[in-house]
Amino acid sequence: MIQNIKLGHYDGAEVSWDTENSPNLHIAAIGSSGSGKTVKIQEIMCYIAAQGETVVAINSHGVLNKDQILPALRVRYEKYLHDINIHGKGIGIRLFEPVTYPDGDTESIENAISADTDIFCRAFKMGVKQRAALRGAIGNAVSDGNYAKYGFNSIEDELKGSQDVVSMELAEKLHFLFANNVFTDGEDIFKKGKINVIHLNRLDVNTQEAVAEVILSHIWRLANADQFKENNIFVCIDECQNVGAGKNDPLPLLISEGRRMGVNLILATQMILQGTTNTLQQRITQCALTLFFKPASNRISLTAKMINSCNEAFWAPKLSKLQVGEFVAQGNLSIVGRSIAYPLIVDGYIGEKSSIDTTESRIVFPKMGVNGVITKEGV
Repeated sequence: MIQNIKLGHYDGAEVSWDTENSPNLHIAAIGSSGSGKTVKIQEIMCYIAAQGETVVAINSHGVLNKDQILPALRVRYEKYLHDINIHGKGIGIRLFEPVTYPDGDTESIENAISADTDIFCRAFKMGVKQRAALRGAIGNAVSDGNYAKYGFNSIEDELKGSQDVVSMELAEKLHFLFANNVFTDGEDIFKKGKINVIHLNRLDVNTQEAVAEVILSHIWRLANADQFKENNIFVCIDECQNVGAGKNDPLPLLISEGRRMGVNLILATQMILQGTTNTLQQRITQCALTLFFKPASNRISLTAKMINSCNEAFWAPKLSKLQVGEFVAQGNLSIVGRSIAYPLIVDGYIGEKSSIDTTESRIVFPKMGVNGVITKEGV
C-alpha cells in the first residue's frame, strides 16, 4: 500500500492524497492543454516509484520523452525511468503463455493462445476468417518451438508459409508489428520501483491505439488471474480519451474492477463529457482522486458543476483564475495530518519556494459552509 502522495500546497501547508482512506487508488487529471496536468502526473509517478511500486506508462503523444520533462523534475524522473522503445528491443510481455491462478491451477496452452488471439483480433479489428488464420498461425509457431526461438516474427513466417489469401492479407495487416519485432518475450514493462515508459509516439494514430489496447488487454488478462494482487501496478495514460472506450474494452473495465485486482490507474484527459454513452467517460468519475486543472473557457461551467453541482457560481470564477500548475483537488485529502474530504484549491508547483511556517497553529483551514461554499476556519 502506497503512503500518502504529495500533491502541492494550500496556504503554504503541504497537501497530500490520503491513500489509506481512499476508496480506490485511481487518479484522474482533467484540464486544458498547457494547464499543468501532465507535469503533475509525472511527479505523482515519481512519488509512487520512490515507494518501490511498479508504474507502466503508455507514451502516445511524446509528453514522457526525456526532453519534455520539466527541468525541475527531470533528475528525479530519470532516476526511476525505464525506457521501452518499440524501435529498440521491443515491448517485453509474455504473450501466449498460460497463466497460473492463485489456487495453483494453470490454464491450457490452447486457452492461452485463444485468449491472446482474441486480444489482437479486437485491437486490429479482424473478421472471423482472419481470427481463425491468426489462431492457427500462433498455435503452429508455439507448438513447433519457433515462437520460443524467434519470437513474434515466427507468426509472420507461419502466415506467409500457408500461402492462402486470408493469411497473406493478415500478414500484411500486421506487417509493422512483425517488421519491427514490436512484442518480445519478457516482463520488461513490469520492472518494480520503475516508471516503465512504453514509447508509441512514433507510430501512426491507428497503430498506437491498437498496440495500447493489446498492452492494456494483456494487463487485464493477468489481473483476472490475480497476478498483481501481491505486487500492485499503476498504469498511466495521458490523453486517455484516445484509448478504446467501449464497455468491454480493457481501460473502462480496469476503472471499475482494478482495485480488487491490484491495478491502479493514473489518467489524464482534457475534458469529461456528461450525458454521453462513452463508457470510459462515464466511468472516469469513479477515480477516487480528481485533479481539476484550468479548463477551456467553454468547459468552465460544466467543470464547476462536476466539483459541486449545488454551487457552480462559487467554483466557476475559481476555475477561470487557476494558474498553470494549480488545480482543484477532490478526494480524500490531508493537510498536516488533518483530513479534508471536500474540494480544495492546491498550488501544485514543482521546484523550490521560500520556506513558510506550516505548523498547524498558523494554518487557516478551509471548511464546508452553506450550499457547499468553501470558507476558512482559523486554528
